[in-house]
Amino acid sequence: MKAEALKHAMNYGLGLGLLFFLNFFVGMFPGWNFLQILFWIAIPIVGYKLCVNCREKIYGGVMSYGQVVWYNFQLYFYASLVSAAMKVFYFKFINPQYLSDLIEQVAAVMDGMSLPNVEEMVSLLYQVYTPLNFALINMFFTVTVIGVIVSLITAAIVYKKPSLFDKKTEEEW
Repeated sequence: MKAEALKHAMNYGLGLGLLFFLNFFVGMFPGWNFLQILFWIAIPIVGYKLCVNCREKIYGGVMSYGQVVWYNFQLYFYASLVSAAMKVFYFKFINPQYLSDLIEQVAAVMDGMSLPNVEEMVSLLYQVYTPLNFALINMFFTVTVIGVIVSLITAAIVYKKPSLFDKKTEEEW
């Protein structure tokens, strides 16, 4: 990957990370589900636009499938880092009750399902769901599952082979 493409992914990953965090934040309000759906639609579209932008500005209009996958994966990686940092800040300083409220909601659902050992599972959740762990789990999910799937699909659309009439050889691209 070119150094300029890495810089491009880092710079624009910041903005995409902000979109990730806004998606998380909007999801906390029950009446705002429509807005969260718009974020779910907007995030892959923004990722696609950023890949096209990178292809045109950094790679001169020609980008292989692997280069697009790698760029998009890095874009999602940096975006999830930014989002994770913002979530840790939110959980630590703005709304420290959020995770314990979330665990209590999960416990109520488990009680309603008549599951055995609910108290043990809830105590385990309190140990696991620290602000940092929660943010890292979300980051891992965002990068590995969503980022890889979106990267593979986006790469199939964005990649562009050199024209047969270009004078450069395949190695130069």
